[in-house]
Amino acid sequence: MKKRYQGMSSACLIDNQCVYLKNQGTQQLKLLDNPKSLSYQTMNLESAQVAGNYLNEVQLIKSYVLLTEQKIDARSKKCRQESLFNLDSQSHLAYFQPNVIADEKTDYANAITFDLDSFAGLIYMNGLVSTKLKICPKFKLQTRIFVNNNLILNDIIGTNGHDCEDLGLFTNFTNYNSLFVISDKVDDEYLHHLNAVLGQLMVEGCYDITKLAVPGFVIRLLTNDSASIAVVVKRVLNTVKNELFGFEN
Repeated sequence: MKKRYQGMSSACLIDNQCVYLKNQGTQQLKLLDNPKSLSYQTMNLESAQVAGNYLNEVQLIKSYVLLTEQKIDARSKKCRQESLFNLDSQSHLAYFQPNVIADEKTDYANAITFDLDSFAGLIYMNGLVSTKLKICPKFKLQTRIFVNNNLILNDIIGTNGHDCEDLGLFTNFTNYNSLFVISDKVDDEYLHHLNAVLGQLMVEGCYDITKLAVPGFVIRLLTNDSASIAVVVKRVLNTVKNELFGFEN
């Protein structure tokens, strides 16, 4: 049976120029004016905060794109989101997905695939804020990264409605974020530098940095204080954006 989508968006950018953009249903992928820089194109993904299935497909050729998304309020909703991004060797994507706001009635799944050529650059962030962890929502965050058609990462965080503590997830922290980065500028020295930055920023909670099989890394952040993790996330994102990709704040 063919899946029905409440919203679908697809786009193709070549040399930072959008050559194709199509939106259907309640979802809108928009180009935004960016007076600060001509080196990258800013886009925003907007969808009606309703239950349903959503699909996004984006192809980048010789393009630098900064993609933001409105907040994801999944409380008391069943929602499925699928995304596919293809990047050629001269493209960079910075995709900042807001934390999913969840409660005990949430049923949310997000599956995202990045298909990169060699030397393509990627920054992707996702996360969860759960208002109640003892009665845990059903949620699943899946991130797959391919480089030259080789699977580099298949990251899955999910509970299927089970208690987080029983599964050993989050160790009773209520705020969770992951940051995925692929860049040919990443080496052991840079990871040591980033670890020092995080060590100074994380006054509450815990973090971990995992080195990938290609130049890149994954950062995990866990806290109970939404305000403090927001500060840490912003600082780390700005550090990585500036030092590895040349994006302005």
